[in-house]
Parts: sequence; structure tokens; C-alpha cells
Amino acid sequence: MKALLSKPDQDLYSFIRQAIITKGKQPVYREMINVIKKTSLRSVTLALERLVVAGLITLDKSKISLSSTNLNSGLINTSDIPLVPNYTDKNHLYYETEPITTVPISSDLLDPYDAYFLIRIDTNDVDLAQIKGKNANLGDIALVKITKPKIQEKLVVALINGKAVIRGYVLQNKKAFLYPISSDQSINTIVASDNIEIQGVVQDIYPGYLFKHDGMPIGCR
Repeated sequence: MKALLSKPDQDLYSFIRQAIITKGKQPVYREMINVIKKTSLRSVTLALERLVVAGLITLDKSKISLSSTNLNSGLINTSDIPLVPNYTDKNHLYYETEPITTVPISSDLLDPYDAYFLIRIDTNDVDLAQIKGKNANLGDIALVKITKPKIQEKLVVALINGKAVIRGYVLQNKKAFLYPISSDQSINTIVASDNIEIQGVVQDIYPGYLFKHDGMPIGCR
């Protein structure tokens, strides 16, 4: 983050970034006023304008979007991994959709010959699942390797009618099943068909609080 930004501006950017990434929506102005410890909407507007000038966000009227530019500010041994939306009108979600932003991930956590994306966990379909000892909680971010699943995988991301679904995966008698790992007993297993495209296999899960921008990439803390 650029040094010319004041501490309240940096706090505001961290707050906006975490809200958009982990909740899928920007905070309201009342919340932003509390973050910068001011009393007027004008103060928030001026702070947002400074974030635009710094290249951290874009503004379209009152809609705030994160800049998808490089965020690691010269850090080495990292790769910028795209955070993708959970919904799309396109058929190939992770190759055609504009990312929400990019997140620097330690290269030690990645295979240099593979491609990855990040996606927010936004349902309770897998709230009992664990990857590397980490629970799959709402608002957490999953690191997904773009690959075909093996006969059985703990968690995969599938694209169903434009929506990303995170489920367990098992192949039995030449049929693929996407099953919940959830405390919600009402969630059903999905039988995969030709119109369901497996996008990749979850490699890791990062808690939402890590996405407050502190200048450090994930995996280097």
C-alpha cells in the first residue's frame, strides 16, 4: 500500500477489501464512517477518492470494486492468484470471468507447473469438511488447483448453471457424485452430468481474517 495514504485510509481499504472478498459485497457508508472515525459522508467520499488515486479501488457511482492489479508491492517468491466470483453467466467460469482481485500467495505453496484460482466459501455445503486441518467456514477462501479430480477427492469446485458449488467428490460405477460434508441434513448429493463441469480440486483453505491487506502474502506469515 502506498506510503502517502494515512492510517485511516489504509484501515478503510483493509475493511473494504475484507468485506468484498469474504462477504461478496461492499460495506455501507455508515460502516465506513466508523472505520475512519469521522462523522460525515463527505469524509468517506474523500477517502475513497484517495484509494482510487492510489490504484487500490475503482468507483462507478457508488459501487466500489477492488483493483485487480498486482497487490504484492514488490514482494518476491509469490504468485498473484485470481479470486474469482461465485456466480457467472458464462460457461467457463475461471477462464473468462474478470477476477474480483488478485492475492499474493507464497510460491512455496504452489506447484509451478499448475494453474490455480481462489474462491469464497459462501454456503454451508461443506461446513464439516477440513483441508490440511482447516475448517471450511463461511467467508473463508479456498485455493483451488485447476485439474481433473481423482476417483475420490475431499473437496472440488463444480460449475452448475452458472454457480460455483463446493462439494466432496467420488466416482462410483462410472458415475460422479458431488456430496455435501455438512451439518445441514437437507442438502442433497448431486449426480454429475454433462452440464456439470468440475473446475478444480481444493488444495488449501484460508480464514477470512487473513484478507486484511497487511503487505504480506499468504504463506509468508
